[in-house]
Formats: sequence, C-alpha cells, structure tokens
Amino acid sequence: MLRLLLPLLLSGLLLAPGLRAQTTPATPSAQELEQQRLRWNRSLVHDTTYKFNRQPNALLVETVKGRKPGRALDIGMGQGRNALFLARQGWQVTGLDVADQAVAVARQQAQREKLQLDAQVVPMETFDFGTARYDLITYVYEGCFEERNGVLDKIKTGLKPGGLLVFEFFHREAGQEMNRPDFGCPNGAIKALFEGDKRFRILRYEEKPGRPDFGGTQNGQMKPQKLVYCVVQKL
Repeated sequence: MLRLLLPLLLSGLLLAPGLRAQTTPATPSAQELEQQRLRWNRSLVHDTTYKFNRQPNALLVETVKGRKPGRALDIGMGQGRNALFLARQGWQVTGLDVADQAVAVARQQAQREKLQLDAQVVPMETFDFGTARYDLITYVYEGCFEERNGVLDKIKTGLKPGGLLVFEFFHREAGQEMNRPDFGCPNGAIKALFEGDKRFRILRYEEKPGRPDFGGTQNGQMKPQKLVYCVVQKL
C-alpha cells in the first residue's frame, strides 16, 4: 500500500493507501516522496485510529484459489497482508511501497514465518515492472489509474500471457457519500481501460456495495460502500 496523504475520511479517519489526490504526478519529486513516506508510515504503523482490514483482500483470495502459484507483484503492500498471504500459498512475491516502516513490518513477519518475500521500498512510478514478468499483479485500493500516469501501461506490459490483474477500489458513488464528488471510479471507467485492448479479457467486473478494506467502521466492521471489483487476464 503501497503515497500522497488525502483528506480525512468520514469521521476523522485517514484514507487508505491508494486513496490519493488526482494531481499526483507521474514521477514524484524527492520532497513529495519524503512527505509520502512520513505520512504513510504514520498512518500504517503509528496511528491507532487508522482502520484497515488486516486480512488479505477477499477478491484476491477468491481469485487465486485453486490457481497454480507463480510470480506475483503486490503494488502498495503496506504491512504485507496480501503479499504475505500469497507467499504462504507458495507464490514468489515482490511487494512495493513507499512506507519503509510498514515494509519493515512485512519483512519481519516474513522472517518469523520463514517465508520468501521480496519487499521493496520504492514508488510504483519508478519500479521496473519488466516485460511478461508476473503471473499476478494486485492493484488493490491504489486509485483508479488516471492519477498514476503510465503505471497501467507498465502493469499491462509486466503481466505474462495468462497472468491476472486484481483490482478493487471505491466507486464514484462512495465518493459522493463522503462529500467528495470527484473521488472514486466512475461507472464503467475501469472496464473501459481493458474492453478495447485485444490483449486482455475481463474475467470479472462488478460495481456493487461491499465492505471496503479501508475506511469508517459500523458495528465493528467496515462500513459498506459501493465498490468496483475487476479481474483481468492477459491473453
């Protein structure tokens, strides 16, 4: 989880990794990266009011069930909930984030469990995705792509034929409920990024209410919001 710190979400809670301003440049400056590092370390490691699901993302768990492990990339890994889950399933995992203290937590947990995990402190904008390198890439609560110029193209190139991209984020209607009308993915926006690309097939696409991995709580659980779920396969 693997960022810019956005305004407070709902009742004073900080927004999750990936819920960032639309003005994020393609390549953050050194000063911006340092600001992101400090803020996300505070949010992910030190701020006890920051609410996020410490279990692996449900869409990811469902997607990889029964699938032969391969090489995976977890973008915005934070404390490693998704990366560690994949490593436990036998995947060869690389995780990246700008929050070095959160990454250190993931590394320590991997050591305790004797798991192989390549956890890197690096922004997604400068990370080398390679060509046809990954069988699985997660982009979970990292935004709607448009604020990360060039990253989607790198993801598409970095996936192997047959490889999967798992995406989940807030829908624009959720942003409206937060009094942030420009926040979240508009109707069909993520689907449109792949529909016209003959290299990819959409295996799953839904815009429906669900419990997000980040945000306000209700009766001890994440407050339901409208979300966008997408799983895409490279042909």
